[in-house]
Amino acid sequence: NTNIIIDKFEELCKKNNINYDITNKRMIIFIKKHRLVIKNKKYIHTNPICKNDRCTKPYNSSLFHKNNLPTPKYQVFGKVLSKKNIEEIINDNNINFPSVIKPIDSSLGHKVYINIKNKNELKYILQNNFLNQTIPLSSTQKIMIEEFYTGDNFRIICYKNKILYIIKKIPLHIIGNGNDSLEVLIQNLKQSKKHVDYVFLKNNGIKLNEVVPLNKKVILNPLANGSQGSILENINIKDVHIDNINLFEKINTILKYNLSGIDFIIPDISKSYKTQKSAINEINSSPELKITKNIDNIISTILL
Repeated sequence: NTNIIIDKFEELCKKNNINYDITNKRMIIFIKKHRLVIKNKKYIHTNPICKNDRCTKPYNSSLFHKNNLPTPKYQVFGKVLSKKNIEEIINDNNINFPSVIKPIDSSLGHKVYINIKNKNELKYILQNNFLNQTIPLSSTQKIMIEEFYTGDNFRIICYKNKILYIIKKIPLHIIGNGNDSLEVLIQNLKQSKKHVDYVFLKNNGIKLNEVVPLNKKVILNPLANGSQGSILENINIKDVHIDNINLFEKINTILKYNLSGIDFIIPDISKSYKTQKSAINEINSSPELKITKNIDNIISTILL
């Protein structure tokens, strides 16, 4: 994927006399007042707005709240250093359930726990997954607890105020055939088995040695994240309600980003977000660009 993308960017840069520098699998393209950095399938527009922690999840959420955009309520906490610290988080704050706990500045689904139903479950997660532990890819080591929203998860890739494409992120799962056990079905997975969340299966009373009934769907990892094994499904923009389109196009303008990946939770994307409980989950300021049929048009939009 990286080589294909870089080749296409390089071809268009040469054609349009756009300056760039390329070394091994890394490419820097100089576009007007900012740079586009391509590395390991990541597409990053360097921008002063992202300095001094101004691209963290809480910062973005606060902007959305100020602009009356649908965003989960949240609270931010420092690194979990003691059991007393955990008790203070749970008992001294008005935390609503179900909830989500995640780092404020990490990525790839590291240490994200969703649909936490009560204080006991929250306490267990804090003690076993955050107490005196390092959060991968986090510079602040801070966490946030926010409302949990149900619905389908979508990633909207935008450049400036233009939507490049939309994908639906379907959590990793299997469909029963009425003959094989869950363990066998997992072994036959086409996707990487390393993303199977066995703790999630155990906590939900799902047994590996039991036969999965015909056509029964079993979620193997609840996180809708490509890095956690989610299946990605292309969405026709024509099937998306115009209110939702307008919302997505507005987000980058508010954030002053160039390229972004908007993660949005909504039960039915063909209906207006105004008529159903939906929310901007978070924004990725360095989203992975997916190879699609119209990748040439996408690259042209970014460069030209």
